[in-house]
Amino acid sequence: MLLLKKYSFLVFAFLMLIVVSSCEKVIQVDVPEGETLLVVDAWLNNKSGDQVIRLTTTAPVFNSTSTPAAIGATVNVKDLTNGKIYSFIESSGTGNYIFSPTTNDTFNIIGHNYELQISYKGFNYISNSTSYQTTRIDTVGFNKLTDFGDTAVKGYAPWLFGKDIPNERNFYWIKTYKNGVFFNQTSNINISEDGGGGEGSDGLCFIPPIAYFAVTPFDNPFKLNDILTVEVYSINKNSYEYLIQLVTQVNNSQAGLFAVTPENLRTNILPITEKSPRVLGWFNMGTISSKSFICKDIPVENVFLGGYYCP
Repeated sequence: MLLLKKYSFLVFAFLMLIVVSSCEKVIQVDVPEGETLLVVDAWLNNKSGDQVIRLTTTAPVFNSTSTPAAIGATVNVKDLTNGKIYSFIESSGTGNYIFSPTTNDTFNIIGHNYELQISYKGFNYISNSTSYQTTRIDTVGFNKLTDFGDTAVKGYAPWLFGKDIPNERNFYWIKTYKNGVFFNQTSNINISEDGGGGEGSDGLCFIPPIAYFAVTPFDNPFKLNDILTVEVYSINKNSYEYLIQLVTQVNNSQAGLFAVTPENLRTNILPITEKSPRVLGWFNMGTISSKSFICKDIPVENVFLGGYYCP
């Protein structure tokens, strides 16, 4: 009887496998490619070396190749304050348009208003951005990372000590590097309005998460003698809101019940030619302060005890 029940179960399982297998069907989804749009990546700064504006075009959803480069464009940045024009020259088929400042160039002056000018396939586009001053990170403390209840040190997480510029409303993008490698994931975008407390926190020190939790990913901690490099890039209010929207949309699938309605990213690139196709991307002129620190076993408490609270 037991043997009969055993074989009956095996027959039932085999029949269910056939039923489930017969329900599988490959469905081909026909996704329209849509129009091909120009995409502009123009985040310029006052660092020495090449300034790069990248132009690409959109590609079909299921296209696994690299984003197509937009070649053959004419790209300029005009200083509307003094009238000087800076030409960005295409780097042979890469979609990178480069301006290499000389020691005599006064590119990116604080307080000056700049206009990005792009001509592509007979259509013209412009965008405007004012360059603002930035602040600096003066000191860093390193906190030991350990598992709960364990004394073994897994690594170190840096705590940044910097101060918002007083008496004006400022927006910053704080970029961090480990041994020269930029933390470039969307989850690492670390932006701040004034000191991090929003409007009204004028002139204060950066606070968490800006100064600690958002600085570096905790699953990639620093080791002793690693080099932390911090850049504080000045952005304007519209660029700040654009980055907030970018992070929200990219991370939307992880929000579950609290996901927001998907939407197209805004752009500050405007067509000026009649019947121009839409364009995507962003233009920001800003200044950067940069400083590097060696990871040492100097916890935040010791920085406080040393008398350093705020730059």
